[in-house]
Amino acid sequence: MTPDCVLIATGPSLTVADVGVARSSGCPVMVVNDAYRLVPDADLVYACDGEWWDRYHADVVTNTADAALWTASVDASAKYNLHHVPGNHHEAPNGVLFDVSGVGITYGGNSGYQLINLAFLLGYRAPVLLGYDMGHDANEPKHFFGAHPPALEKPSPYADWLRTFSKAAPVMKAAGMTIVNASRSTRLECFPRKTIGELFG
Repeated sequence: MTPDCVLIATGPSLTVADVGVARSSGCPVMVVNDAYRLVPDADLVYACDGEWWDRYHADVVTNTADAALWTASVDASAKYNLHHVPGNHHEAPNGVLFDVSGVGITYGGNSGYQLINLAFLLGYRAPVLLGYDMGHDANEPKHFFGAHPPALEKPSPYADWLRTFSKAAPVMKAAGMTIVNASRSTRLECFPRKTIGELFG
């Protein structure tokens, strides 16, 4: 299936060069959290937490052109006039691994997971992933930009996230999604791998 969007997370392997290829592909480009810093012409910026929007909303508005701004936070949506998407915890009673209702998303523990579900909700079925490292070496930062400010820094239980992705991948496929992971370095092995150059070169 031909890629129909590029989803960019904030893993340390994310590079300006790969973002450039994604931006020139003609596909819509959607980013999570601080990835907007490398993609000023992103079509969509998603961040789950209201605290992140409190710190970065003004900068996002200043430094992105016409991006649609999305959140799962009711409070941030109202405060900053963002698009709101309701979320569910897959661990909860009656929780679902991947929301195919067309109404909301499953959290999955991290914003990159949520962006895949949001892309599905918006009608995309063949996303390419960039910056989905789901881990880092001991001498690497957690993100391409370094660390979040202390007030925003949270634990990153990569093993839990990887297990959730592995369980959800067949559900995503059954829902009609063909996902390719083009991250330069990744521990996320439940999706086929290709380089961004192989996909769009």
